[in-house]
Amino acid sequence: MKIDFSSVNLQYLIHVRDIAREDPDVAAPLLGMLPACWHKPPANI
Repeated sequence: MKIDFSSVNLQYLIHVRDIAREDPDVAAPLLGMLPACWHKPPANI
């Protein structure tokens, strides 16, 4: 039995894109990435 998940994956990516526009740090883990704030060097160096 083959199941086509392409439409589910597309809907997921569309929703994550919309979330990323509002708050990229929330969307990053949904895509398996580290939030951008974790990549910034400390300001007092």
